Amino acid sequence: PYTWGRWWAQVLTELGADVGSVAETRLTGESAHAQALKGMLDGGWTAVSHNSQCGEGWDASGPRAAGVLIAVRSDYVGSWDMVARDKHGRAVAGSITTKNGQLVRVVGTHGVPGASLPGFAYNARDVTVEKDLCEFVVHEQSLADAQGRVLVVMGDMNSISSLDLDRWGGTYQIRDASFARTLQETGFLDTFRTLHPATRAFTYFTEHGSASRLDQIWIYVPPAIEVTICNAAVVWRWLKKAD
Repeated sequence: PYTWGRWWAQVLTELGADVGSVAETRLTGESAHAQALKGMLDGGWTAVSHNSQCGEGWDASGPRAAGVLIAVRSDYVGSWDMVARDKHGRAVAGSITTKNGQLVRVVGTHGVPGASLPGFAYNARDVTVEKDLCEFVVHEQSLADAQGRVLVVMGDMNSISSLDLDRWGGTYQIRDASFARTLQETGFLDTFRTLHPATRAFTYFTEHGSASRLDQIWIYVPPAIEVTICNAAVVWRWLKKAD
């Protein structure tokens, strides 16, 4: 886990990021989380990590395939504040304050796999986990409204909101209850789609030749605040690209 943390710290540094989110971390146990965070810190990033543990009624593949981490550059004055975690290891939230005093809430997420594939709705466990994830983020949205803060939701959504623009080939579906559609319907802005309304782009490619844009950054801005989305991109043919 320490080497893993150092590697992701290097990745975020090379991307020139200020804040980052890593999904599907597969970290279980306090020691693994601690080692990963130490690796991130030694690489120049202050991080918060979260995953669920195997519990009654949950097969081992679930929690191991989940996990999410959010990180901010260590030269940022301050640290993650008011940290909150969901119960399935698929969302972790923390607050930072910008130089102009604006409070920003960041939620790193790892959506339930297959949420835009046929048959997903027949898996009761996955549907429940997705519902809980959506409720976690909607609750964060209500707090953003009440406290007047910008809310950024970033990570692997494992769902799409447009069949025309967010997928290539394959058999996909748009479910109103999916994570991406919930964000769209509750007033979040898809940063990439806001600046590129007609561009087809993908972040995940299958061995069968299909592709989809599962990794996204959404932003929610309360009415009294003005925010400009300056840039949004998908890095093409990046050597360190992962799902």
